[in-house]
Amino acid sequence: MRLPNLFYSFRARLLLVLAALLVATLGVQYYLNRREQREHAVLIAAQEQALAASTTFALESISTPTQEYLWQLDDKRPVSFLKEQGGRVVNILVVRSDGRVDDSLDRQYAPALADDGTPKYWYIRDVPLPTLVEAGQTTSDIRQMLPSSVSTAQPPAGEARAFPIPVRTDKGMNYIIIVLGAARTTTPSNSWLDDTRPYLPTIFVLLLATTGAAILVWRFTRPIQDLSEAARRVAAGDFAIRVPAADRRDEMGALAATFNEMVARLGHMRELEVQIKQAEQSAVIGRLASAIAHEIRNPLNYINLTLDHLRTSLAPPDEQKRELVARLTDQLKTEVA
Repeated sequence: MRLPNLFYSFRARLLLVLAALLVATLGVQYYLNRREQREHAVLIAAQEQALAASTTFALESISTPTQEYLWQLDDKRPVSFLKEQGGRVVNILVVRSDGRVDDSLDRQYAPALADDGTPKYWYIRDVPLPTLVEAGQTTSDIRQMLPSSVSTAQPPAGEARAFPIPVRTDKGMNYIIIVLGAARTTTPSNSWLDDTRPYLPTIFVLLLATTGAAILVWRFTRPIQDLSEAARRVAAGDFAIRVPAADRRDEMGALAATFNEMVARLGHMRELEVQIKQAEQSAVIGRLASAIAHEIRNPLNYINLTLDHLRTSLAPPDEQKRELVARLTDQLKTEVA
């Protein structure tokens, strides 16, 4: 097959469609992976900024001579720290080595005075926490203080998590626990949309490629129906039928052209058969006429010879009768001739 005509081959076009499908699918998957990597990078950068800011804010509370709590320091700021972080930071806890919560950005878990004037503290085991993630240092001792319901497995990107950071002060070992909220919030009404959104480009590419392949297959199979109908009419004796797909430059065009040529030859052979049949009929009629002529000529020859014999050998002696017999035999010979 010559290279310029390669594109007109159905197999070549189908392979091109499949290759385009493969390239498009790989391209979409590469784009989605790159976009997901960028999103993860943005999330990690935001978490790092939130961790740095939260750690600085917590150390500011620990080092404050007036022993103000985190929520009190937050009230003095022009913009609340939580608002400044845009929801990334949910809470900051300062925990002693025995698990007592000495400070909290959430006023609910901050130390308070009891009715008798003694300070009332929360313990870390009573504070709800998301998944605990190490921030580069071993925190096995703080994990022993947490309830078993707190997971320590690496959470999926974007989910809420807590980072315990050990800090040694003049009062001993403390832990700064920074609680980060979920980076993505979804509602039950559209959660399935968020779950299927990453697959939409791939589904679109598959639908586009399937549509292209369906159109290509339909264009290839439509001449097959024309060939089937033409074959049925040829079997019924119609040799004037022609398939219109002969002008195509693919395999179906070659098949249609061959079919049309075959039908033309069959029509020509049918015409020759008719002519041969007519010639045979004419030959039979000629032989029949020759046989009939032969059968008629033999008795006529005998009659002709008999008339000559009658006129010469059996002529009457009477002149008039002889002339009458001669005239009658001449007339008979004329009719026989």
